[in-house]
Amino acid sequence: MKTKLTPWFFLLISGMFMFIYHGCRKDETIVWDKVTGLVQKGPYINGTNIVLYELNSSLGQTGKTFTTMITNNYGSFEIRDVNLSSPYVLLVANGYYYDEARGTVSGSPLTLQAICDVSDASAVNINILTHLEKPRIEHLARSMPFKDAKKQAHSELLSLFGFTSEIDPAERLDISKDSESNAVLLAVTVIIQGIRNTALLTEFLSNIATDFGEDGRFSESTLSELRNTMLLSSNLPLLRSRLIARYNEIGQQATIPLFEEYVGKFLAYTGTKPYAFAKQATAITVNGATLQGLVNANDLPATVSFEYGTDTTYGHVISAYPVTVTGHSLTPVSATISNLDPLAVCHYRVKAVNSKGTSFSRDLILSRIGLLTDIDGNTYPTVLIGRQEWMAENLKVTKYQDGTEIPLITDINTWNLLTTGAMCEYNNDPEKVKVYGRLYNYIAVINTRNICPKGWHVPSDEEWTTLSNYLTSNGYGYGGSGTDIAKSLASEGGWLPYSVAGCTGNDMMTNNTTGFNALPGGFRNLQGLFYSIENVGIWYSKTAVNDADAWFRLLNYNYTEFGRTQNKKTCGASLRCLKD
Repeated sequence: MKTKLTPWFFLLISGMFMFIYHGCRKDETIVWDKVTGLVQKGPYINGTNIVLYELNSSLGQTGKTFTTMITNNYGSFEIRDVNLSSPYVLLVANGYYYDEARGTVSGSPLTLQAICDVSDASAVNINILTHLEKPRIEHLARSMPFKDAKKQAHSELLSLFGFTSEIDPAERLDISKDSESNAVLLAVTVIIQGIRNTALLTEFLSNIATDFGEDGRFSESTLSELRNTMLLSSNLPLLRSRLIARYNEIGQQATIPLFEEYVGKFLAYTGTKPYAFAKQATAITVNGATLQGLVNANDLPATVSFEYGTDTTYGHVISAYPVTVTGHSLTPVSATISNLDPLAVCHYRVKAVNSKGTSFSRDLILSRIGLLTDIDGNTYPTVLIGRQEWMAENLKVTKYQDGTEIPLITDINTWNLLTTGAMCEYNNDPEKVKVYGRLYNYIAVINTRNICPKGWHVPSDEEWTTLSNYLTSNGYGYGGSGTDIAKSLASEGGWLPYSVAGCTGNDMMTNNTTGFNALPGGFRNLQGLFYSIENVGIWYSKTAVNDADAWFRLLNYNYTEFGRTQNKKTCGASLRCLKD
């Protein structure tokens, strides 16, 4: 039987439809007299452009925009008469900022962004955290409400830096105010900036934001790069003082938060296995010595010991002092042993263990150090390297072995006309002799009266080569292999500093693993002028190249190699004697 539909039925259905339709509509309008905020890397400066884009529920732009410009150096902005149909906005800032790593305004503009819900807030700050969160929020919002996407992106990003505390939303943070949350923002800002200029920072931000946006993680290479660049720019007190000075300069009261603690947490979170380095032993006696080394804990507490014995199986272990090393700089460690066989070779190495792994230094052989006295009564330590025993200081003597005086030449014009053996003091300064010894000409070097103490002689070019070959063949190169043996011979200080790893003037605490203790005593040229103290050490061999030239060995502050060079016999250079 057919049922007859009455007009009342149609009215009921129509009413239900209208109820459902109106219940799903969002006709609310958000009106703000003004939207304000701060743009910070360091604070952005006058002239920075700010654009607010309205976004729909899918986070696509609706076409409605509002613009303004920063008119101070504090980074503050305001956009007036903001009328929105959606609570979601994208804020984009493009301008110059104060770079705390360099202590100056950036050389080019940097773009930072923030995406947020402004339904309950008319203040939105733009910073490194808001910028990095943006692509992740957009990715997550495809499958969850905006609020949940924002919260998850925020938590994921902070965890990548090793921060697990509850931190205020990124758009509320301000590096000029003291709070735990603001300290986190400044720490991340400093870590991301590293040593990068604005161009490199722009590229790096783009790469890691995209990386993070896809899966909420950073690659291992990204974390490693962040750690390494942070270590290169880790003068945190200087960064703090620069930021304080900047805010004072622009007339703003600022209390810089304690960001250093969070940089430390990041470095611990990204810590790696320790680095161990063995140095030449000291206080050597007939049956004992103080073993020396350096350890970098790489920000995870490391337990340190020395292994030693008559061969490279060692067999003996002793705890180092200090036994635990922390931080990310080279820390001296030592241990005194007293059970050595005076006739046996002693091998030793440093062992360091932290939660990321175990590291061993390369093997060193204890150099039996002796003492040598010249005819003037000067004493010199000596060092055994392979089968050669060398003086471990430059010669200072003023007489030949038979007591004949070696002429001291101070006059510039006389030096290059000499036909007899002679010596000089760098810049005619006797004080330099105490550290660097004296400089001699070739005629003094080969004089039959012998310039070296009894039982010792000036090495030949071949004997210098024997030394070089031994060091190259026994792992004294930088990093444990190769011909770059300069650091193993050079003293632990006194060289002009140099930035390139492996060079004599770089990281000088790791020099002198042989105990040779080569110093940059400079030289006197054939015109009688003095050059390159603290830059160069140059030592005679007794081997002539020809009538005018002889062979020398050379170390330079910016060299990795122990150089072999020929120079004029009238050159004034240092001497090391070798036991017969």
